[in-house]
Amino acid sequence: HAIGGCPMNADEIRARLQDCQRLVVPYCHADWAWTHTRAWHEARYVHVFERVLEIMRKDPGFRWYFDAWITHLRPFLDRRPDLVPELQTRIAEGKIAICGTYANVRPNMVGEETFIRNLIIGRRRFQSMFPEADLSVHADIVDVALGHPQIPQLMTLGGYEYYRCWRPQAGLTLAGVPYEWIWQALDGSQIVCSRGCYGGMCAPNSVPEGYAEAWDQTVEHLWQTELELVSRHSPTGVLWVSQGMDDGLPLQSHGGDQYLDVPGLMAEWNKREQSPMRFATPLEFYEAVNEAKKALPTMTGTLDPCDVCYNTAWGGNRGLWRKRYVADEELVLAELWGQMAGNADDFTPLWENLLRFSAHATQWLFQTDFDELDALAELTILKAREAQQTSLKALARTIPQSPNTAAIVFNPLPFARTEAVPVLITASTAIPDEVVITDGAGNEVPYQYTTGMEYAGRIWEADAVVQVELPPVGYTTLEWQAREPVTERATERKEMDNGLVRLDYDGPNITAVTLGSQRFEGTVPWNTLRFHEVDTTAPLHVGAIKSTSDAVWEQGEVAEAGPVRWRHVARGTVAGHPVTLETLLFAGQARVEYRLTCDWQGADGFLAAMWPLLVGKLEADVPFGAEQKKLDDIQWGLINDHRSQNIERQREGMFYARSFVSVSEATHGVTHVNHNGDRYYLRNAAEGTLAHILLNSVGPITQGWEQHVNWQTKSIGRHSFTWSLVFHEGDWRAAGMTRLAASLRRPPQVLLPHGPMTGEAPCDSTDSFLEVSAPNVVLAAFYRDGEATVLRLWEAEGAATQTSVRLPFAPLTASAVDFQGQPDDRVALNLRGSTLDLALPPWTIATIRMTR
Repeated sequence: HAIGGCPMNADEIRARLQDCQRLVVPYCHADWAWTHTRAWHEARYVHVFERVLEIMRKDPGFRWYFDAWITHLRPFLDRRPDLVPELQTRIAEGKIAICGTYANVRPNMVGEETFIRNLIIGRRRFQSMFPEADLSVHADIVDVALGHPQIPQLMTLGGYEYYRCWRPQAGLTLAGVPYEWIWQALDGSQIVCSRGCYGGMCAPNSVPEGYAEAWDQTVEHLWQTELELVSRHSPTGVLWVSQGMDDGLPLQSHGGDQYLDVPGLMAEWNKREQSPMRFATPLEFYEAVNEAKKALPTMTGTLDPCDVCYNTAWGGNRGLWRKRYVADEELVLAELWGQMAGNADDFTPLWENLLRFSAHATQWLFQTDFDELDALAELTILKAREAQQTSLKALARTIPQSPNTAAIVFNPLPFARTEAVPVLITASTAIPDEVVITDGAGNEVPYQYTTGMEYAGRIWEADAVVQVELPPVGYTTLEWQAREPVTERATERKEMDNGLVRLDYDGPNITAVTLGSQRFEGTVPWNTLRFHEVDTTAPLHVGAIKSTSDAVWEQGEVAEAGPVRWRHVARGTVAGHPVTLETLLFAGQARVEYRLTCDWQGADGFLAAMWPLLVGKLEADVPFGAEQKKLDDIQWGLINDHRSQNIERQREGMFYARSFVSVSEATHGVTHVNHNGDRYYLRNAAEGTLAHILLNSVGPITQGWEQHVNWQTKSIGRHSFTWSLVFHEGDWRAAGMTRLAASLRRPPQVLLPHGPMTGEAPCDSTDSFLEVSAPNVVLAAFYRDGEATVLRLWEAEGAATQTSVRLPFAPLTASAVDFQGQPDDRVALNLRGSTLDLALPPWTIATIRMTR
């Protein structure tokens, strides 16, 4: 369709294009789940490959590219192995380019290690089958947001030299981002980028009937529909003109599969016009851009603080978004504990499973297809957890345990921490009213009973919460012994005050939070839940907010009052949906934790947790980094004169964050830590609130193709979410949020006593296997890769850092490498027995490959 711009006649267009190159780039965007069943999609992609090869047999000048292994290429490999040699030949000739990874995942909306494994596994797959392919272009996320400010570092570490993206089209233009530029990551890494819509020259009138007879009108038509917008924003004059669309057959119209005489039109253009037009792959496009590289501006860091507004929390905690994060976490832990236990398991098949259900657009899967991927997600998570249990039990068999050992508590994080851990106190006889609990070092630890389990008038077992000190990537045991009841007790105060933080209530609403001399108040209670009714008839169901409803609490009471944990329970409804909200304080911690259970009945709209917006700087972490969220200059709502009309920015104030959002000024701040929800937030500057979107639902849809979409989009059923508000002095760095957020999102793992012990006990009752000394360095992964062991870390606060890593073994060799195993000279490394000393530049992702 016509994009816009100033009307120009053919001669003016020719003058404008005089120094430009027009490269027509054919492409089929494999949407995997959009408008049709998976069976249709797979058959369609096989047909696409067949048609491409057929065209190339007749037209040696035709070009094409594809991207993802699992969502695009795999069906062709399965069904047409007879054509694979021909495909290999065309790729070796450079006529077909491979420009992607294993699956086209959204960079902001999968686990960090998932994104890296996608690069690693995809490249290995393609290199194995197509060893002569040039894999320097990454272009498989053209239908999602371009990503976070560490994308250039990830791309260069993954072996890519060029990056192609699209969304948010209008948002990037308004931010001053041209169509070709050099993008510099937080760590200084740079990559050549281009952007633009992957769809083009695909409408039935893209090639006008009788185009040769009315040539000037044809030139004007091409200008209006394909050339004007890209030429307006291209600093190099190398114009990427897309030919294709979602699931598009080459040289055929979108939807109707009508043949489009693009080769004939291009031949006519080259006969009549001075500046040529030709087919090209993305590789050829970037070769041309490189010749004009001096014209490229450099853009630094954050380009899009918002991401897209239409993928939020679909299905609540039953959505695939949630299972992607859970699977990433469980696989990272399975690999970590496997290395601690000496296992050599290869988890690549499970990572491939995860990548398969991480492809974009899968919330729109038809029911049968959704059920299949949902089952794959559950199976992947189960297998990862089983692998963890196998390793933890193997470790447990080496740990001394007495008949009164209640639990072995494992810490999966590489630093010491003190945590309130749920522990079951159980025995074959009734348990005493009072016990003393000691850790592996013999120290008595604080605890409190929470729930006693009664039978025949006696308590046989009880849940307790125990405050325990845990060593880095290690464990401690917990033992209990009966003791005489205390005859005199202090009067129990039924209030939410742990001596550090006090919550002030008006009925069930938290009106203020007091931290020392600082009192935090705001425009809404600090435990607000709000349902937003949405006009879901708008594009992608992101319409205007029609009304809002805050939770109505019917009752609330303090259920626990220390000494380890304080717990308030409120029950009520929000827009008719039953909700239970537990509010918790913990000894020695200046944070408030919320645990929500919601029985969702189905509605058009979303549920959000809301809290007051303080005056100060709004910052958040992003994958492998952090950024300030500058939202005041963002333009929201529909914008004409751009492809997609700004549909990515339809929800005013929406932005994303990896795990925390912080608002701070010079002396104090408040940080929201998301324990297990999706990554989208809303800032309402007028009201003075911040909100975390927990659950989004729509339906039922009874018309069009979406009537076949999975019922999980209604979000019906029980959902649970946990989040914390941390009150602190200074900003998030001063508050140690890097480690605190990691602790809240990765709780200790509790194993019941397990034996018998194997041989003589080689371990103590408490021990540590691995430790990272610097508090701003994150342990990302620790796993076996062939005969090597891989350690991945990243610097999380933007500071040059010296850190040491104490390993569970003494490596024979250790070297810093990129994701492909090539040397990474940014990281200085020294090996001292079982200790690595590292010098990490700010925001650097470091991969250490070790032999044993």
